[in-house]
Amino acid sequence: MKIDRSESKKCLPELPADCKFYIDKVKSCDRKELHELLKPIIVWHIGKCELYHWIDVLNLFDSILEEACTKIGRWMLSCDEPGNGELKTLVLDILHFTALLIEHSYSRHIYNSTEYLIMLLQSSDLHIVLGVLSLLYILSKHSSFITRLQVDRKQAFVDRLIFLADTWGGRENGFDLARCCSVRNPSDFPEYATNLHFTYTVLSESTPNNGPTVQIFKQIDIPNVHLTGINAAAVMEMILAEHPLPEDKQIKLFTHLRLAYAFPSFEQRLLCIQARLHALLILIYSSRVQEGNRVLYDGLIQELVEVLNVRDSSLTDIKVSALKTLTSIIHLERTTKHPPCLQEIIETTQINSYYGFLPSLVRQCINKLTDDTTEQFPQSLSIALFSFLYHLATYETGGNALINCSIMRSLIKVINYYDKSQDFIMFVTRAVRIIDLITSLDITSFQTHNGLQALINRLDHEISECRKEQPFTIYIPQRIQDTSTINTDVHRALSSGENSTTISHLPKHMDTSGLIDENYKLIPPSPRLAIADKIHHIMDGSLPNSLKYIISNVEYYGSSLFHLAADVITSFVFQEPSQLSSLQDNGLTDVLMHALLKRDVPATCDIFVLLPNIFSALCLNKRGLENFMEYKLLDKLLRDLLSPEYLTLMRKRRVTDEMYDTGSWLGNAVNQLTRNQISLRSEAMKSIIKLLEQLVELGNNPGYCCQKPHSSSSTTSTKLADTIRTQHRTARTTNTNTGGNNGNSSDDEYDDDETPLANRSAQTSSQPTTTTMTPAPIINETITTATPTTTDIPIMLNETLLSEKKSEDESIPTAVPLLDYITNIMRFVEGVISNNTTDNHGKEFVKLGGLKPLLDILQMKNLPIDFPSSQACQSVAGLCKSTLTLLVEDNKLIEMVITNLNTILNSLTEFYSNRTFEDSLLIEELAHAVSSPSMIPIDPLDAIDKSFLTPTLNRLSIVHSRISLLIQLCKMTQSEVRSILISV
Repeated sequence: MKIDRSESKKCLPELPADCKFYIDKVKSCDRKELHELLKPIIVWHIGKCELYHWIDVLNLFDSILEEACTKIGRWMLSCDEPGNGELKTLVLDILHFTALLIEHSYSRHIYNSTEYLIMLLQSSDLHIVLGVLSLLYILSKHSSFITRLQVDRKQAFVDRLIFLADTWGGRENGFDLARCCSVRNPSDFPEYATNLHFTYTVLSESTPNNGPTVQIFKQIDIPNVHLTGINAAAVMEMILAEHPLPEDKQIKLFTHLRLAYAFPSFEQRLLCIQARLHALLILIYSSRVQEGNRVLYDGLIQELVEVLNVRDSSLTDIKVSALKTLTSIIHLERTTKHPPCLQEIIETTQINSYYGFLPSLVRQCINKLTDDTTEQFPQSLSIALFSFLYHLATYETGGNALINCSIMRSLIKVINYYDKSQDFIMFVTRAVRIIDLITSLDITSFQTHNGLQALINRLDHEISECRKEQPFTIYIPQRIQDTSTINTDVHRALSSGENSTTISHLPKHMDTSGLIDENYKLIPPSPRLAIADKIHHIMDGSLPNSLKYIISNVEYYGSSLFHLAADVITSFVFQEPSQLSSLQDNGLTDVLMHALLKRDVPATCDIFVLLPNIFSALCLNKRGLENFMEYKLLDKLLRDLLSPEYLTLMRKRRVTDEMYDTGSWLGNAVNQLTRNQISLRSEAMKSIIKLLEQLVELGNNPGYCCQKPHSSSSTTSTKLADTIRTQHRTARTTNTNTGGNNGNSSDDEYDDDETPLANRSAQTSSQPTTTTMTPAPIINETITTATPTTTDIPIMLNETLLSEKKSEDESIPTAVPLLDYITNIMRFVEGVISNNTTDNHGKEFVKLGGLKPLLDILQMKNLPIDFPSSQACQSVAGLCKSTLTLLVEDNKLIEMVITNLNTILNSLTEFYSNRTFEDSLLIEELAHAVSSPSMIPIDPLDAIDKSFLTPTLNRLSIVHSRISLLIQLCKMTQSEVRSILISV
């Protein structure tokens, strides 16, 4: 069934150029050209984007699949007819391409050709069946697509898959998998292997005396079924002509028929084995393996391992499928009620012994990968083998088994081999992932084989390769000071004529970025690597230059690597504070501060909450503290609180308790920073007050209006939300392409190829997003002084609202999430001021004039009329309450509230005195605003929130806000506060 375009998302990220080119090319092809276009695509190279962009292509494929599924007779499909070879070839191309497309796209749930996939599973051509199963494998492994289908379609898939995955008789009957793969002569199998025997029941016709009907057993017996018709579908047509089989029995019969028809041919038999293993894989990943069915029987694991032992180079695909099946079975003990199989897998594969079968196979694989003079190990089998090791290591039992077989030496050998092919980088990345899991259990073997230095050397090698494509590095001249300095790794600025050259912001090979990402995860000094003589010297070599390069090229590498590089520096400084001066001497800390100041902080939650830790690490000595204050990084941090890009991050909960959201967590971290560095207290309060002033300026600016929550009727109110969603979708797409943290389009997708099945339930759509890497010219920056200009860094509206695009009609104000800004900023400020054992922060806040902009928030002109009852108003009151609690002896806050309330009430004198009319003044004011001939026609609901159109109503709202604040203050239990309130 075709995808309905009306259900498409209204706001989609920009389509990558390579995807757009290919989509247009597919749409313009005829059948023959389409085959020539799809056939060469074996490995995906087009790019990753929303599946919504491919709707036209998928609908075109749907039409072809519909034609292929047209029945000729009672059973045979059009694609199975002998004269339709071109259609069959095109169907195979479409199935293969669709599997690759879905694997490298988001929003997989929109795929809507499932009814044709169900029909193609009853094709007599096993290549088509395998194509469908490969597509279903991608859908089931990377998403919960099958489990979310309609009940009838889901059951149709499950029934067909169970029939395909059912046992053939096992070892007892001479049909174990290894024997079926190795014995080519069909005569060596029991003669009934090619015969069809099927029993079914029908109801007898009623007797003349209207007696009860009885079940009659009938038998279908066809010897040498492969000699009966041109294909299995033709034989099925003959059977249906003679036997009135119930529909629920037809699929089971045909599955047996197709197997018996293909069994005499060795090549066709191998396809049947592959189909069986693929069907079992899909059932496991879609959690459809039950205790009652026979797809997982005693001895299956032994049969799968025996398949790996068969010495036949033509069985590579079968061995890959066997390894994938073993990998999926590993997680059954967590996902189903099926008895645990992990220990049986360990014993059968002998993975816990150095000379065991699987460790020997791993060493053989790695030796061939790292030796160009020998015959290459099959790549697909290597990938499956590394994936099996990774999933095995995710369990403590499996990890300990890998430790016992001394596999660490072989894995580090992969890291130390510098092959230039990008295929090999993929294996290095996988090896690092396995090492990461193993070292969490035992670090001894990692240290014995000098693993940390191997990782640093590999990181330096990959950075050097990337420099050829992107040589830019931030250059900080030496500071003039008593401390001797060391020249940084310098790349001089390009000439002005070179500025027009645009450098690609994506690594040439995505696997390189993924490898660097995994290396950084192991380098941060964690308790398992906390060996003083190892960690103390890791910054003495090439690592600082590598870190500077990553930090300098955040647009090139993405936010994930930037976060990991910053985390390495922070962790190292906290563990080795005496080494901070050496990092300052080689310019690493200056590069980090300059990148945070001059470049946009990547919009990810991980980086945002790491910033206070970075600041604390940089300020551990006097020199770092002076540099930090010169760079004014706190202004940079607070400026981001008024950026719409961070709204999604600010709403995310860091822990289950509601009060500890990201804003509060960030405030607590800044509070800790200012307590550790008392000299930062005044600067921090000045930055906070400046932030509040900017918020008030935004709330009074006539060019903006408050975004209406949950409004779909106003285009201005939804414009920002759509913009933010677009930015984050594009960011996630870019991050996935660069090998960063995987992100998902919806809560049913798992894009990481090595995400354990058991961990999927913990994954949601709210995974951290990454920054959008927009192509733009990047040139080398030379900074003439180590500190920025002494002028304060302004938090300007045109900077903080840069992503909020003004409408073409300048008379229409731009909607901004003003209430969200207020709520998040109040929680942040409260975290800084109130989470302190002393009142020092509160006193400094009041001393520097923080109360005025705080109370001015309650009377901003752009606030909605229902602001007093909103969470934002309550958050302002909460901050005032916390401030008053700390400053009980100072009644300045209450005096300001009463004074402001009195001023507003005086302005409302006309409203409540000397009334000479009987009608409602508020309704008259609103009617005048709507019907005024000098005004552009305006909706009454919009006029209510315009303070210049309905001033009386908005002043009443301000009074309501002040009274709400006083009510909150009166609820305080301190007797001193109550006395102040009564006396005032």
